Amino acid sequence: MRHSPINYAKAMIELEQEATFKDQTELVLKFKKVLEKNNDLSLIKEIETVYKNLKIEARGKVVVIIEYFGQIDKEKIQQKFDTRAEISFIEKPELQGGIRINIGDLRIDNSLKQRLENLKKIIA
Repeated sequence: MRHSPINYAKAMIELEQEATFKDQTELVLKFKKVLEKNNDLSLIKEIETVYKNLKIEARGKVVVIIEYFGQIDKEKIQQKFDTRAEISFIEKPELQGGIRINIGDLRIDNSLKQRLENLKKIIA
């Protein structure tokens, strides 16, 4: 990985602002070539997520990412947040159960995976 997903996303936003609508498609193709050249094409989904989040924040919204595994009541969770919150739900089997909430730089991790890791640290 030559650059972090956030650096790629910020660069894309800067380039996008300078490009005309007609240049947008060409810009995306060139960006993809840069990722391929840097062997970072595997980061494309993460870059896309960061890019979308930066665009949301620029509109004055708060980005909330709910990662979960198992059954959750999305409507009930959405009601707990302010209308300025832009909420994304991502199912993550690696959490093994529970929920992880990311609000900007704040992370609340109540996943089974994190609880087991905490237990390992206590026992070790």
